[in-house]
Amino acid sequence: LEESQHWSRERLLRFRDEKLRRLVAHAYGHVPYYRRLMNDAGVQPMSIQGLADLPKLPILTKDMLREQHAALRADDIDDAHVEIGVTGGTTGNPMRVRRDRASTVWQRAAYWRGFGWAGLHLGEPWVQVFGGSLGLVNVSRKE
Repeated sequence: LEESQHWSRERLLRFRDEKLRRLVAHAYGHVPYYRRLMNDAGVQPMSIQGLADLPKLPILTKDMLREQHAALRADDIDDAHVEIGVTGGTTGNPMRVRRDRASTVWQRAAYWRGFGWAGLHLGEPWVQVFGGSLGLVNVSRKE
């Protein structure tokens, strides 16, 4: 992650597109609902080569995510490697979302890298103010 901040624009774009290709291939191969949507739309993973191909992918709505949550689980990721998060509920209806722990680690590292660019470093006191849920959500926090 630290190394990537010095990459050229071209290398960043190649990296982004490779990650997108791998994500789409994984979703198609391991997430039944994504596979069904892509088949219905006539989209094969190999047809997604980069950002310009995103409009080919079917759109998921929040209702679809809520209704199809079981079919949206990747069959190759054990529950021990998954954590449950909650959206902010800014639309009036907070939603639980599953995410793998490895991606959460990368997300937090990128978050703190950005803070580092602004002069704030891990362990220093800070305050963050942002939108929250419009309602109470019963969630336990594990860390």
